[in-house]
Parts: sequence; structure tokens; C-alpha cells
Amino acid sequence: MNNRSVYKIGFFVMLAINLTVIAFVFTSSSRPPRAPGMSHQKDIKEEISSILKLSAEQKEQYYKSAMEHREKLRLIERSLKERAEQYLGFLRLDDPQEAEMNSVLSELSELEIAKIEATYEHFEQLRDICTAPQLADFDQVMDQVITVLLNDRKNNPPPPRGR
Repeated sequence: MNNRSVYKIGFFVMLAINLTVIAFVFTSSSRPPRAPGMSHQKDIKEEISSILKLSAEQKEQYYKSAMEHREKLRLIERSLKERAEQYLGFLRLDDPQEAEMNSVLSELSELEIAKIEATYEHFEQLRDICTAPQLADFDQVMDQVITVLLNDRKNNPPPPRGR
């Protein structure tokens, strides 16, 4: 086999690979992949809106409430992370102050309570914008929401074994 034949074969192999990649790009979904750990919040909002058959005005109120809720939770999560780091940082000290540790633990508890209260208020606002016929489906929505909220915590990987 001479050099020219090797180059021809190489050219056609590369051409086939490129055409396959181009075909894959055009036939794959146009939706970008989700980042790991990203919530399905948009899908949940759409599903809730669909189940309750929210009007355009109700959807606008609900989506605004959802954005405010998400922002509250983001701030709370940031504070939770800071307090957890502070609490775990006590392990670095030879003689941590118990009063200070208890104070940080108390703050962590209050932040967890704030998360639950914020979520309760958010869905209370949703219930308040519903009409009487929509309220008939509200329990179904809450069952699904509770399942999603509890399952999000169950999706964490199990701890390592035997170490």
C-alpha cells in the first residue's frame, strides 16, 4: 500500500466521522442538558399550572411568587452553608466554647424552620389565588409537591460503606 492510498483511506474515515458528528448534532434535542443537581422547577411550575388550570393572570401571580420563594430559599441556603461551615470549624479548635456552638446550632435550626415556613407561605399564596373549582385539585398538587420535596432529599447518594 502506498502513501496515497493511506491518505485516501484516512480522508474517507475522517469524512465519515465528521458527517456522523454533524448528523448527531442536528438530530439531538435542541434543549441544553440540565446541570447536575438542577431542580426541575420550571417543569413543576408548568405542571402545577396545568393541573390547577391557572388563568394567565393567575400564572403571572404564581410565577412571581415562585421567583420570590426561590430567592428567599437561595438566601437561606447561603446562610445555612455559612453557619454549617462555622459549626464544623469548631472541630479545628482545641477547646471550642459550648455557648458559641449552641448559638450556631440554634441559628441552623432557625434557618431550617425559615425554609419550611417560606415554602408554606409560597403554597399558601398559590392556594389564595385559586378559584373554588381549582381548589378541588389543590390537594392533588400538594400531594405531588410534598412527594417531590421529600424525594429530592432521598436522591442523595448513600454514605460510603465500610470505612
